[in-house]
Amino acid sequence: MFRIWSTDDGRQLPFEYKSCSAMTPKYGMAMTVEGGDLVLAAGETAPMYICCREETAAVDQGTLIPVVKIQADQVWMTEGSGEETVGAAYDIAEDGMSLADTSSGAAPFVVDSVDGTVVYGRLIPGTAASPSDDDSGDDSGE
Repeated sequence: MFRIWSTDDGRQLPFEYKSCSAMTPKYGMAMTVEGGDLVLAAGETAPMYICCREETAAVDQGTLIPVVKIQADQVWMTEGSGEETVGAAYDIAEDGMSLADTSSGAAPFVVDSVDGTVVYGRLIPGTAASPSDDDSGDDSGE
């Protein structure tokens, strides 16, 4: 799972509530926005948010879930193989919960430090793909 380690200015991150696709959200899961709903971010897809809700079964599309917005000044910790190289960029694992063993060029996680299999680094924030995927914060449907 991705967990916040620090921010450059020491601030605490606020929760935002965003509409989720029909999926099983997991605490610490990397997420992006497609069609106005949160979806899993994996591979080289740069996440926009980290999920702050744990479910054991799928939620209905449109369910509001708490997330934190990824910004460039945040350091995140996650699990890796222990073979990561400081300064290198890595993809996100297919479950959105940790690092993949490989990098595909546009990798969204840059390693700052490694302590055994715990990896600290920065997620490169994703952006909305189209106006229908905007991050206006207005989930009222109006």
